[in-house]
Amino acid sequence: RNVAEEEGVPERASSSVALWSWFAQRCRMNAHVVLALSPIGDAMRDRLRRFPCLVNCSTIDWFDKWPNDALHAVAHSLLAPLHNISESALNGVVGVCMAAQTYATELAAQFEAELRRKNYVTPTLYLNLLSLLEKILVTKRQELSEIKARYDVGLEKLLSTAAQVSEMQSELEALKPQLSAKKSETEAMMETIPADRESAD
Repeated sequence: RNVAEEEGVPERASSSVALWSWFAQRCRMNAHVVLALSPIGDAMRDRLRRFPCLVNCSTIDWFDKWPNDALHAVAHSLLAPLHNISESALNGVVGVCMAAQTYATELAAQFEAELRRKNYVTPTLYLNLLSLLEKILVTKRQELSEIKARYDVGLEKLLSTAAQVSEMQSELEALKPQLSAKKSETEAMMETIPADRESAD
């Protein structure tokens, strides 16, 4: 009511019916609907057949392929937040994505010229490519971190084993004089055994 009165709806017309008609007129003037339909497949054709006012009562804005600047800006803005990527690597990945999209568009035109069949290369496919790259990067980083953790554990075990082996070698070195003394005692005993046998016989 307050907004209606501010806009000049008289008080005598401020009944619920008058307010509703004022509201409906205001919605008609200010409501804007944006429909985004993909031209891929039969869905758009079926919708236009069922609802002809989509063509008759609306403005159709066909979006052409993205220019290279837009491809670069979108790829850079989506892939830049990923951590631990150098600027040169990021520029390389962005360049590959742009080249893939451009090449796919050229192949679609060639496919249409040769076989007379439409194959659409839409910006959605480009965004799907970028999200796929991001998923692959995340999974590969996880795999590499797991491999690195296994490598670190193995290296730690090898280092502890090497320390134990060196400790055992030092113990063996310390026991070497005792072992040589025991060996000489055993040899002397082996020499006396035959003589003891003869005397026992």
